[in-house]
Amino acid sequence: MPQPQQIKQKSRDDLSDTDTDTPLAKKAKLTAMEEIFKDEDEVVVTHVEPPLPVRLRIQQEILKYKVMPKLKSTDDAVAFWRGKADELPLLSTTARKYLVVPGTSVPSERIFSTAGDIVSAERATLDPENVNMLLFLNKNT
Repeated sequence: MPQPQQIKQKSRDDLSDTDTDTPLAKKAKLTAMEEIFKDEDEVVVTHVEPPLPVRLRIQQEILKYKVMPKLKSTDDAVAFWRGKADELPLLSTTARKYLVVPGTSVPSERIFSTAGDIVSAERATLDPENVNMLLFLNKNT
């Protein structure tokens, strides 16, 4: 005669979820699992909701964000989103990704400065094509 532990182990294996299970079959398996574990000191298996689709999770986070107190212009936005990482994981990740981009035009200012050095009063008659080539050579050498 099989031992009780062997019976329980076999029952656990028989009750594993498959992709072809209907919701009714999954509920019946869950009920059977709760029966198996009810007398043990282990954690009782409970029903776990499947994860929501990403679009729905984003919509829920946006609704949560809309009711939060708004940031002042003097507040640190990156610190705000870092603090909200647990509450709004998708929005905070996206916000921190795009808030780190500096709003600067230093590279373009450097090119204009170099172009001003190249096209001086003595070289004002240079063709635009030659100016482009000289700028390219200056910045890439």
